[in-house]
Amino acid sequence: MQSAAKRVIFAGAGPAGSATALELLQRGMQPVIVERETFPRFHIGESLTGETGMRLRALGLEDDLNRLQYQVKYGTQVFGRGGNSHFKVPVMKRELGELLPMTTWQVERSTFDALLLSKALERGATRIKGYVGSVKQLEDGRIFSCTVIEDCGNSEQPCDYFIDATGQVALLSTQDVVGEKEHGRYSKQIAIYAHMEGIHTLDTRDTTIFYREKYHWSWYIPITKNKISVGIVVPSDYFKQSLLTREEFFEREIQSWNPRLTDAVSTLNRCSDVRASSNYSYTIEKYTGPNYLCVGDAHKFIDPIFSYGVHFALHEGGAAAEAIAASTDGKLDVAGYERYVNLGQRQVQSYIDSFWQNPVVFGLMVHDPLYREKFIDVFAGRIYEKRDILDLLHRHCGG
Repeated sequence: MQSAAKRVIFAGAGPAGSATALELLQRGMQPVIVERETFPRFHIGESLTGETGMRLRALGLEDDLNRLQYQVKYGTQVFGRGGNSHFKVPVMKRELGELLPMTTWQVERSTFDALLLSKALERGATRIKGYVGSVKQLEDGRIFSCTVIEDCGNSEQPCDYFIDATGQVALLSTQDVVGEKEHGRYSKQIAIYAHMEGIHTLDTRDTTIFYREKYHWSWYIPITKNKISVGIVVPSDYFKQSLLTREEFFEREIQSWNPRLTDAVSTLNRCSDVRASSNYSYTIEKYTGPNYLCVGDAHKFIDPIFSYGVHFALHEGGAAAEAIAASTDGKLDVAGYERYVNLGQRQVQSYIDSFWQNPVVFGLMVHDPLYREKFIDVFAGRIYEKRDILDLLHRHCGG
């Protein structure tokens, strides 16, 4: 069987790498995951879209996710400044064109990422504990091997296909194999966040977003029965001008940001360090080659306000697996992969831009019966086909 001979090297074992490996295993291929970090390891980004939940079910992981007692997610709610101007979008699926109730999960990324990796290894993937130091290419541009740096020494790993799933490290970009990393539209932002424990006072079924003003927002995401992820996102200059430490800034903001958030955290205690991520919005325009692809954050990261990080990782990983399975003569249909990926990324970029341009009109449109179903589809992650909602957003919100 031709596909059984295809050896795919992955750099990175996060959701993009591990989920793509699971997709390839279903197609009879041989994924080799190169990852030096020990799992579980901390990562931010806990809220999953409805379509991400569907893909995890298709990968046979529903029982495992329920066993870990992650918070079931029923929707996303957004509060305006002062706790007003509220709108909510439920998680729903499409069957035969009809919208039906559905749930997804809000996960603790440390154990979620470890679950994906362990399932990939359990089902037949190989792991090499180390990191890719360099790749070697033929004259036609194909990557035929990579040097893996391990504790016990270096090894040369041949490959038929190479997947960059290194997230913000963007391995192939740093190796000058793909394009350069360029600042995205929200690159001058900083996110400051922590995990908290205690009794929930907000609706525990939802991801909650608090809008304060343009480019200032915060999140409150229950991830287990007693643990909540809380974060503040602001322009970097706003944080620098405060002259506060991360801890001081975080405590000040959650107490003054929004009355609903202040009330919600009043019963909570911080149970992790306060962490920060800055300049996280970027794009790499050229991210494919004859036998290699970048998936997820390895080529683009947009403003995370509506929780698409894991969504892109898993869905682009599925598209990468399809491209590899359908390849002939060792060459990928990179044009088809790029069309799929670019459409989804453009749609999310467009509606986030529209939200920031005119959040009041955006919220009114979410409530409008004429547009509501379209918003439910977009929030769920049904973004890989053209939808007229984008034209509406451009017309009404100026995105």
